[in-house]
Amino acid sequence: MHNLRKIVTLYQSRFGLKHKNMSKLAIPISEQIERLKKKGLDTSCFSEDKVKEILLDIGYYRFGYYCHPFMDNTSDTFKDGTKIGTIIDLYY
Repeated sequence: MHNLRKIVTLYQSRFGLKHKNMSKLAIPISEQIERLKKKGLDTSCFSEDKVKEILLDIGYYRFGYYCHPFMDNTSDTFKDGTKIGTIIDLYY
């Protein structure tokens, strides 16, 4: 076990990784959807239940990875006209 800890520490330092606090509570799905809408994502192409199903399937943070090409990096919002369906098409 001691050797494994050394390997992990070496890997973290070599690649600039730092231990992050994993004690944060999960954000409820409805709040995840609200956050995406506040950032300008158009979810009108799907019902609320379908958007929930998609986020439960993909996961909020993995979904966020696919959002990057559609984000305005200067304001951390979606580019005008970005629809959730376009991002979902990238994933599936």
